[in-house]
Amino acid sequence: MTMTRTPEPAQGGSSSPDEHTSALTNSASLRRLLPVGSEESLSRPLAPARSSASTSPSSTTTGRTTLTKTQARSAVPTGRSKRQATTAACGACRRRKSKCNGERPKCSACHDRGTDCEYDTNVAETHAQALKRKYDELQSSKSAAEKVFEILQTKDEKEAGEVFQRIRRGADPATILRHITFGDALIQLALAPDTGYRYEFPYLPGMPAFLQRHDNVYLDSEYWNPANIVYMFLAEAKRLFEIDSELERPIPMLNDPHGERRLREWEERRLTTIQAGLLLNVLYLFNGSDKIGWRYSLRAIDMAHEINLFGAAQPEMDREMRNVREFTAWIVFTWQRAPIMRHPPQVPLPDPIENPQWYGEIWVKYPGSQSRFPTHLGFMFKAKAQLWTIMNDLSLLSFRDGGLPLKMSSSQVLEFYNRLVNWLHQLPEPLSPRKIVTPHQMKLHMHFYFILINMLRPIVTSEWRNGIPPGKTIPPCTPHDAYLNATILFETLIRIYYLRHGFEALDSFLMQFLGALAYMTIDAIAQNPSAPHVETLRSTALLATKGMWEQAQSLYVARAVLRLLASAMRPEDVQLLKKFANVEAETDIYAAPLEQPVQSDWPTYVVRLDQNPDTVRLGKTLSSKLERLSLDLTASSPPVESTPRPRNWSVIL
Repeated sequence: MTMTRTPEPAQGGSSSPDEHTSALTNSASLRRLLPVGSEESLSRPLAPARSSASTSPSSTTTGRTTLTKTQARSAVPTGRSKRQATTAACGACRRRKSKCNGERPKCSACHDRGTDCEYDTNVAETHAQALKRKYDELQSSKSAAEKVFEILQTKDEKEAGEVFQRIRRGADPATILRHITFGDALIQLALAPDTGYRYEFPYLPGMPAFLQRHDNVYLDSEYWNPANIVYMFLAEAKRLFEIDSELERPIPMLNDPHGERRLREWEERRLTTIQAGLLLNVLYLFNGSDKIGWRYSLRAIDMAHEINLFGAAQPEMDREMRNVREFTAWIVFTWQRAPIMRHPPQVPLPDPIENPQWYGEIWVKYPGSQSRFPTHLGFMFKAKAQLWTIMNDLSLLSFRDGGLPLKMSSSQVLEFYNRLVNWLHQLPEPLSPRKIVTPHQMKLHMHFYFILINMLRPIVTSEWRNGIPPGKTIPPCTPHDAYLNATILFETLIRIYYLRHGFEALDSFLMQFLGALAYMTIDAIAQNPSAPHVETLRSTALLATKGMWEQAQSLYVARAVLRLLASAMRPEDVQLLKKFANVEAETDIYAAPLEQPVQSDWPTYVVRLDQNPDTVRLGKTLSSKLERLSLDLTASSPPVESTPRPRNWSVIL
């Protein structure tokens, strides 16, 4: 007889047959829910539950097997695990409309089917993102192709042919553009970095279109692509000059062994005093007192005649002293005001090529370069002396009666016009329009066109043939064309000068060119304020006036000229000047009285072509123009004024 042991109820409890049947049913149901391989874990007998007075009512007891509800929930899955979403399906799965797990380089579906698996998207990129990426690539490719097409249009035949050969070889536009833009990497590494600085035009940053002519030689230049002197020093220089200038010539005595030495020392001292007189004249010019400073130049010229500075060289002098005398003589000649000296010095200047040591040389060194560059002092000095010789003859003819300037005839103007043009064409290569780069070289050309403008203005409405004897060569252009060409090249030079060097450095010689350009453009705006190119004229006027304001920081006479410029400008242009020149804190330049009277013969600028010649010969100067202005401002301004007062000028230019 087989005896079956009935399991004792857990924790002393009893079980009925119905409960046993229910437990078996639940066990079978649980087995069906569990994954494959889990039946063994349920069929193994479990250890009896430990007795506890606080038995959890949530326990499920089946014979010797005890399983809590928490354990059951952890053992039984709630459903099938959620499949990870695929960012983008491959092309084959999209065509078959089958599920794709997105694995790379080959998804599972394509692996099972043995088909090619290709993706149109990058990793973690949706189809919409891929379309946008391809669209951007197409746009950039189109832009590169257009740029290559523009390069073919603009490059010369040789470079365009090289680009075309690359296209024939199958290079894409981006590669061709990159090669053209950056070039050979080794060459680029060998290039030194650009350490240059270029200024920007105020108001309108670009070069005006009317200046960009094919015959503008200055735009074709290969070079296209610094303690103020105190009052005590000036006073001491004046005192020493007055002492030396009054020293009488020593009279040689018989049997005096030191007579020749004293005479030679007197002449040498006279020579340095002459040079000092010219420098004092410059200093007075800076401060608007050239009427006083000019007396020093007159005295220097008198002393030069005392020592026969402009005559032939004396044979008993050594070579060094003769060179100093000849050089000083030409310096005095190029600084004097006609018609004091009727002829240049008798000793001609030597050829700078054959005798360069006579002139000497000044060398400059630029940042980023280990080499020194010559300034071509010899060529510059001789060219300036030749130009001043023509100017001296022109002044002698205009002031031949020693009084007011006289109007020259067309024949006389033509003669000087031909001399000036020949001077320009005969300049050595370092001073040619395509080679000039330093400030003194550019100002030499500015001076040339400044002379042409003032000489041609009185006959601009005439013809060359009026009053010209037969047989003389007549230029192919009219006086108006020659005048217009001179003004265009004059403005071009000033603009290029500003781009390269700026206007901040003290330069009294540049100041007269800035004033002339400013008055020409201001008058042109006043004559036709609604002209289509008036904005270009405004930019030129602002540039020249801005340069005058920067010179006014160092030169008192520039402050006086700036006063007249501001009075001639329209109020809206003055506001633009304050903006681009940053002069909001400098309102005293425009409104306050000048610190001292202006004692200057600086000429006022006459720019109107229809100006009456009689009014031009009235000899109005800067001091006469400012006299009423200064008196009006002084009378109308209180001793102390905290805020700027509106301008009350009655100067008619």
